[in-house]
Amino acid sequence: MNEMKPTRLSPYWLWQNCIPNEVLDVLKTEIGNANLQPGSTVVGDRPDVRNSNVVLTHGNHWFAGIMSNLAVSSNRAAGWGYDITHCEMLQIAQYEKDQFFDWHIDTDVLSAQPEQRKLTTICLLSDPDEDYVGGELEIKHITMPKLTRGSVIVFPSILEHRVTPITSGVRYSATCWSSGPRFK
Repeated sequence: MNEMKPTRLSPYWLWQNCIPNEVLDVLKTEIGNANLQPGSTVVGDRPDVRNSNVVLTHGNHWFAGIMSNLAVSSNRAAGWGYDITHCEMLQIAQYEKDQFFDWHIDTDVLSAQPEQRKLTTICLLSDPDEDYVGGELEIKHITMPKLTRGSVIVFPSILEHRVTPITSGVRYSATCWSSGPRFK
């Protein structure tokens, strides 16, 4: 497992080739038995912003536990120091040809809810060299490394990011959001 080298307040934390293929294969088999639904955004259905299919599970899903542990470790290592209390949910996303998720953030900063998403944790379940073309994860104004199958990237949910359109093949990813008390 290769961890990104620490820097002061890194904009993201990368765990390159972190999850073994055997574990990813078990999760993908599990997805194959699930009912994919059209994805939505924090503000509801927006096909101009998001065109993908998803399966949502509880934050206590076995893979969410792996992702949550990596989020907590990244929070400490990157120096963010966010007060995180739980993994909100696990989302498995499927992107096929011409599907995408345009620029967005994963938290509602204006919400009056007592809890807020603080970290977004994404694991690439597909191999970008074999399974699909396009579908790059981009964080606005930040140079991103190329993600490989089994890589996990963690970043503050306030950062604007997107998944570019798939031009061929199918891309799968898993996303977990770590939440905690609202920022004051």
